[in-house]
Amino acid sequence: MIAESSIAALLETVDIVDTIDSYLILKKSGANFKASCPFHDEKSASFTVSPQKQIFKCFGCGVGGNAIKFVQDLERLTFPEAVEKLAADNNFTLEHEGGSRAKPISSDVLEQYCKWCESNLRKNNQAQEYLESRGLTADSISAFEIGLSPSTQEVLEFVRSTFMDLNQCLELDIVREGDRGLYATFTNRIMFPIRNASGKLCGFSGRTLVDHKAKYLNTKDTPLFNKSSILFGFHQAKEWIAKKSDAILTEGQLDVVMMHQAGLTNTVASMGTALTKAHIPVLSRVTKRCSLMFDGDNAGANAAFKAATTLMQSQMDVGVAIVDEGEDPADMVAAGNVDGIRNILRNQTHGIEFCANRILVQFDLRNPFQKQSAMAETAQYSQGLSLIVKEHFLAYVSSQIGYIEPIEYRPNIERSRSTWEMLQLSIIKTILDGNQKADISELKEIVNCFTYKDAVQSIVDGTVSDEMIGEIYLDDTIPILESLERNILSFKMTCLKKWMDLTRVSDRLPAVQKVEKMREAQIKLQELERKFKDLEYG
Repeated sequence: MIAESSIAALLETVDIVDTIDSYLILKKSGANFKASCPFHDEKSASFTVSPQKQIFKCFGCGVGGNAIKFVQDLERLTFPEAVEKLAADNNFTLEHEGGSRAKPISSDVLEQYCKWCESNLRKNNQAQEYLESRGLTADSISAFEIGLSPSTQEVLEFVRSTFMDLNQCLELDIVREGDRGLYATFTNRIMFPIRNASGKLCGFSGRTLVDHKAKYLNTKDTPLFNKSSILFGFHQAKEWIAKKSDAILTEGQLDVVMMHQAGLTNTVASMGTALTKAHIPVLSRVTKRCSLMFDGDNAGANAAFKAATTLMQSQMDVGVAIVDEGEDPADMVAAGNVDGIRNILRNQTHGIEFCANRILVQFDLRNPFQKQSAMAETAQYSQGLSLIVKEHFLAYVSSQIGYIEPIEYRPNIERSRSTWEMLQLSIIKTILDGNQKADISELKEIVNCFTYKDAVQSIVDGTVSDEMIGEIYLDDTIPILESLERNILSFKMTCLKKWMDLTRVSDRLPAVQKVEKMREAQIKLQELERKFKDLEYG
């Protein structure tokens, strides 16, 4: 852990004006400096930097703090990452608890190697032809710093001729040592440099140009590189992910490069491994939603199931966009089918439904004993989900299996939800009873709030024939409401309050837009409350 005294010394050493000036165009304004705020859109500059106080403050959106806070927010880093980046940029040696001093590990040898690999690619026809055959443009190759690592002999000669520190080359996995001496980690491979969230080069992924049994090879775990927590393309994509409130996760490096080439610049990929919980903090700093775009074969579907599960268990909203079997996003872009990719993304399946369907497909739901096994399996799966997500998951499973309310498989159900569902069922039954008039159009905008949304949708559409509706109407435990209109209003107000609570803590909307949406919701809630009082007091 970095010592607090060292952080304080760092802030005394750096100049906030110099730090921010490396990111923004600052203009002198009296004793301070001004710029357009990088954290929200504005017409006139309200972002102010005080050299005297060593702080920044935006009087438009309210964000402010010291140099570390600026780097942390702008680069979307954790606090320790921001401290380390600021220290590295200012050649400052940090002290850790216990008195140890640690200068950030340099990636200079990796940068040298990366530049050399880029120059090799420009001289190698085979490598260039391969990339051209996959549809990569010169701009994409340059933007992602793609290169070529040739033979062991050439790599070792480069290391010696440039006087690179051999110990660092070994430590950072440019070369390895075997029984016969030194050899290059990557030979005859297209090289994809991997940078961390702050842009520091930490490793490589190499794609073979020959018939090597390992199609892709990653840098082994080093002090800079851990494939289980790094996402390829995240450094390039993070600002776009934040703007679009969604990260597209694909399976490979070429998918990422080609998706960016097609304008889908919020795309990233894991490093040849399944998505892990260690990846979640990287994503959750910039978005709370992820779209999984995986291959349509069984392996791709299984990978999507595992990734969606990991994301949902970590409170991330997730959609699954499966590509047709035999294709991948890179090939679709190369074939000019970008509209096809966008269409797949638009029609993605929510993670709740996708994962439930992957479980249910294993059972014959025409067989009651198989239904029972399916309910047990899905109930077990749901234990890893939060209460609200679990409720939606089990409600969807129930609708697919044909149960109205699988109480026997939900021992932890809370009394409040039982009451909430009984209100929904009572509204549906009272409408079907037909003795009370109600404006059915009132239900249109809240259909998705119902656990039994298919039943409500059939009422709204005037196509009441669902077997579930019959079961609800004939269920003597569900009461007929005394005032249908008042209960529909009460239901709408509760739905709106729940939406406001979720929106209040959500990171998916920019601050200004969130305030506007909350204001609109508050006005609507007040209108509903007035209607409710008018009905109640006549």
